[in-house]
Amino acid sequence: MPRAATSASFPESDVSSPGSVDIGLRTVGPVYTTRIAMGNLATTLAYEKRADQSIALFQKLMAYASKSEGTATMDANYQYAAGLSVLGRKDQAFEHLQAAVKLGFENTSQLTSDDDLNPLHDDPRFQALLDEIQRKQPIAPK
Repeated sequence: MPRAATSASFPESDVSSPGSVDIGLRTVGPVYTTRIAMGNLATTLAYEKRADQSIALFQKLMAYASKSEGTATMDANYQYAAGLSVLGRKDQAFEHLQAAVKLGFENTSQLTSDDDLNPLHDDPRFQALLDEIQRKQPIAPK
């Protein structure tokens, strides 16, 4: 089965400088898989506190997703929000979560169970976002 390939080079000499990560990307399989790989790598960089590299890759993901069809941009906004949450950038994380909701994201279970979003749970905007999603969902007949 074809797979997406990403490569990252982390020079031993200076892993803390913004330019120290050289990320190459090529699509050798489904575009969806490539986007998932980009998001996963960007999130890993966020956990490693390599904010500049993580954000740069998330921005590439957003650009890549904007050229795709379906839920790509919604998914990319969600992934970016999760990475920003990990980095402690709550305001930006909420901006991207809000964008995902505007584009159709409605999985409240995922929002509440995604460990990457735990830093946002105590913020009143998180509950407001959940409430917004629930208001958009149709009421089940009795």
